[in-house]
Amino acid sequence: MFLVGDGRDRIEQKIRHLFASEPSVGLVIAAVYFEWSICRALLCLSTSPNKELRSRIEKAHGLRAYKDIWAREVKNGTRLSVLVKAWHALTQTFDVRNLLVHGRDRYTRNMAAPHLEVLLAAVANVWDYCAEAGHDLSKRLPVRRKTRERRK
Repeated sequence: MFLVGDGRDRIEQKIRHLFASEPSVGLVIAAVYFEWSICRALLCLSTSPNKELRSRIEKAHGLRAYKDIWAREVKNGTRLSVLVKAWHALTQTFDVRNLLVHGRDRYTRNMAAPHLEVLLAAVANVWDYCAEAGHDLSKRLPVRRKTRERRK
C-alpha cells in the first residue's frame, strides 16, 4: 500500500486518491496509517528493547491500548490524548472504523470525509511530535537490544 520512504505527503496523497473512489476503504486505510504511525513513533521514542516493545504493541487493540502503551513507553513526553489535538473526534472516528471493518455499515464520501480529516490530522500531530523530538518516521527506526548480563 505505502512504503516508509514515501514520506507523509506521498502516503497521504495515496490515501486521498483511494478515498476518492472508495470512501469506506480509504477511511479504513487512513486508520491503518494512523496505527502504523503510532507504532513507529513508539519504536522511536521508547527506550525499551525493540523486541519487547513490538511484543506489547502486537497485543494492543484499540486507542485505549495505544494510549496506555504510550504512557508507559514515552517517558517525560506528552500524553497521546493531548498530543492528538482532536482526541475525542479520533475516538469517534475509530468507532466508525470498527463499523466498517466488521461490515456493519458503509460510508459515502460526504459521511466519511470529516473522519478522514481527523485521522490525517492525528497522523500529522504524531509525525510533528516525533520530528520535534528529532525523529523522522520516514527513516530507519532505531535498534535497541536488551543488554546482556555478564556471566559469572
